[in-house]
Amino acid sequence: MKINAKIAVVFCIALTLFSLAITFLFGNPRVSYDGWQYLSSAKSIQDGTFAENYFWVRQPGYPLFIDFSFSIYDSFWTLIVLQVSLFALAFNFLIWQVRSYFPRLPNRIFLLSSSLTFAFLTLFLGGYNLAVLPQSITSSFLMILTGVTLNIYRMNSLEEVSQFSKIVFLFALPLLVVIGFSISPILSYLVLTTEVFLIFNLFYLSPRNKGFLKIERVLPAKNLLLAILGLSLLSLVFVDFTWTNFSQKFIAGTSFNLNQLKDPFWGIGLQDYLSNLKRDPQLLHYIPASFFALLMLIPNTGWNGLVIEKPSSSHSQNADVGFGLFSTNYGSCVDFPGEVLAVDNEYIRRFGLTESCSLTNFDLPQFFFFPLLLIWAFLCIYWLYRIVILRDPLFLVLSTVSITYLLTYSLLGGGIDRYGSSVYPIIAIIVTLRLSSNWLDSAGKDTHQRLNR
Repeated sequence: MKINAKIAVVFCIALTLFSLAITFLFGNPRVSYDGWQYLSSAKSIQDGTFAENYFWVRQPGYPLFIDFSFSIYDSFWTLIVLQVSLFALAFNFLIWQVRSYFPRLPNRIFLLSSSLTFAFLTLFLGGYNLAVLPQSITSSFLMILTGVTLNIYRMNSLEEVSQFSKIVFLFALPLLVVIGFSISPILSYLVLTTEVFLIFNLFYLSPRNKGFLKIERVLPAKNLLLAILGLSLLSLVFVDFTWTNFSQKFIAGTSFNLNQLKDPFWGIGLQDYLSNLKRDPQLLHYIPASFFALLMLIPNTGWNGLVIEKPSSSHSQNADVGFGLFSTNYGSCVDFPGEVLAVDNEYIRRFGLTESCSLTNFDLPQFFFFPLLLIWAFLCIYWLYRIVILRDPLFLVLSTVSITYLLTYSLLGGGIDRYGSSVYPIIAIIVTLRLSSNWLDSAGKDTHQRLNR
């Protein structure tokens, strides 16, 4: 069922305004240890002190995003407004792409289901939109990538594809490679993996009736997708080469502070990670546990470097940032960094982060969190059930990006749920729409049976 474009725009604006209102009334912005690293990196971009104050374990995308927010208006709330708005826009983009996969779902049920899903995510994950961390824009990135992926699938059921659509997809995915790399290299590799999956499914599995979705015909677009993959690879090589050369120029400088290069868990990168695995192969046993920890289905039993995090540990990052509107780990205001950072605290103080508490300084009681956690556990388990047990083709396609993302972090020992939270909106959208569609089908059958009695 098609929906009026005007209604779609109004719905998008309504969700955005709702999220902003909730944020300003009840949200408590906060800065964690990692957040201060991003702020330090952002300020070093402003004044050019890269060698002394940029944390080179951080990609430049989020610090640039921070700088952009301050260029609009010099207030910490500007960053929060941008993060919340971007999340709401990405959510709307994805639900309208998923809409075509549930044609029997009436518009009013679709809008109601989407509204409830967004409200749940605002309460459950809204805290990530309020924190100086890239999880909010990472979640938006993954929703956009999922929407683009679904568009490519839908193109194969059309009789004709306009030249404009070809041009859009020719540049959209390579652009996402560049944007993803600037946030985290894993995201750029994720885009490439998705492209390979698309090509393999459309041109190898589907013609043999083994594809994840039944495709009536394969468009003569093989060369187009191969061109997209080629451009994406070139984009990755270019941005990686540029960033490496840029960073090495400062890292090799005489004023460089070595502490700016070391991550407290990863050391200096993938090489340290592989060395840790070689030194202690038992760490491989924590990879499956990391997957479930990322989904919050079990306490964090993943690992960072050589430190095994136990559920009872006060340093466990399984609750690194208070979820939603629940400030259980940080105070109600932005706190200045402790002495753990390699940069001078006074340097970051000049960011001017003052009066950044919520307007009402109100925090939802802790017991509200547990019903939300139970709802999330149900949604997530149902999602796994549709994929693992039923092998639902639609769920497999809709979850391609999410599964690849979660498996990557699991393989890297990333049992920190704030990374997994980036795919929660995608899972929630898919599951709630499926449940709504199933409920409607069940209600229709009951009505039909009663009428035939």
